[in-house]
Amino acid sequence: MSVVKKSCKDILILGLIIFCGLFLIGNSAFAESGEEVLTGKWSSDLYFYPGTDSSDIFDLDTTISFTYSYDAFDLTSLTVFSDRYPEYNFYRKQNFGLRTRIGILELDSDFVFTPGEQRLNYWLSEATTTFAGFTITENFLLEYVNLPVDVGPGPGYGAGTELVINGKTTEGLELAFSSRFGMEEAWDEQQYFEEGSGYDIITDGSEGPFTYSPSDLQYVSSTLEISNFSLGCCSLDVTTWLSREEGFEYTQLEFYIDSQNVPVSLETDIIFYPDQKTVSIDPVFDIEGNCFDLYMDFREEDSGSSRYGLEFNGFGIESAKMGELVTVSSITTFKEGLYKNKGANDISLRASDYIVEPLTFLIPHYSPTSPFYDGPLDFDQVFSVSAGGGNLTTLGLDIYFDMSDTDQLFDFRKFTGQAKYALKEGFQLGSGVSIGPDDSITFMIEADISF
Repeated sequence: MSVVKKSCKDILILGLIIFCGLFLIGNSAFAESGEEVLTGKWSSDLYFYPGTDSSDIFDLDTTISFTYSYDAFDLTSLTVFSDRYPEYNFYRKQNFGLRTRIGILELDSDFVFTPGEQRLNYWLSEATTTFAGFTITENFLLEYVNLPVDVGPGPGYGAGTELVINGKTTEGLELAFSSRFGMEEAWDEQQYFEEGSGYDIITDGSEGPFTYSPSDLQYVSSTLEISNFSLGCCSLDVTTWLSREEGFEYTQLEFYIDSQNVPVSLETDIIFYPDQKTVSIDPVFDIEGNCFDLYMDFREEDSGSSRYGLEFNGFGIESAKMGELVTVSSITTFKEGLYKNKGANDISLRASDYIVEPLTFLIPHYSPTSPFYDGPLDFDQVFSVSAGGGNLTTLGLDIYFDMSDTDQLFDFRKFTGQAKYALKEGFQLGSGVSIGPDDSITFMIEADISF
């Protein structure tokens, strides 16, 4: 057994001892006057594909969650079953959580297991306290890393930690500074495009793919954020990122201008790198309470040229009211097709849930082809009508078009509908359907039970 694997096991054992100690401390602290409460929820979606040539005509998604509360002491459990993703085991995820407070210290731990591989995926623990008007947070991560044997010790566990300090000035200016050791933020996981802890254990460096051991806790990067800085109708957020390997990485400026005289607001993102910059402009027109979005980019025409061009990508209408209960929305792209979040099902989506163009070019180290989205899809325009009221919690009707497809009447691509009804308190039952011009049909039945 290598020294690295042995040290990782030592860290795991130490972490479990700390968790058990916190469990006993919290339990004894609230054992005298606590009130026990058990709540839970079961959600299940069944998809049926009639007429398909495949033998697999059913898909099932099920989520079961429980929360046991005892005063300020919470234990949580989350279990996920799904066969919609062949790359995963049907028993997809098992999470356990601990939430408690000891004096001025708030503790939050998540233990996430991978049932198919019968191992702990990661343990993420957060400790938070407030001192002199500033909130101090310490995140500790123990995560499984599958390092190749030819460049490292092979599969095992690595550790990382993050220190975050944030506060607010008397003028309302918000400041946040964070530093990470042994790990880096994983943007795709933090935005829930992929499952994970929200961080990646870092072993790569200037000396090669295994510069650092997974448990070295070496300095990796720092982030400084200044937000809620107001100048009249303009608000400004600034984010600067520094790293061990590159020094200055980038500074991102986010402007939001809300005009007082005309129904137009403007959101602009500018990122300055050491050798280039990127710009994105998103204007919004608010006409009598109905929000009209115009999607455009302001980009450099040629690399290194100082010439910029304005490119219109699409437009949309968000939540236009028709009476008290009905809203209408739409989205249209001039690009090849719309995008959606990875793995999302069209039956449960409305027009405002689709994306004209993923702005991953604004995210350092990511490109527009990064696998956070599904697309471009086979439609470029969506119209949605949604309603709700009383026991009818969800009602959605959506029509999809592909303006580049001249073989279908009115460029029709498909129709989807969804309805969910509260039969009684804590019990909702719903159904959905997707119908395409080629007689492709998908039915969905969903049920939610909570207590």
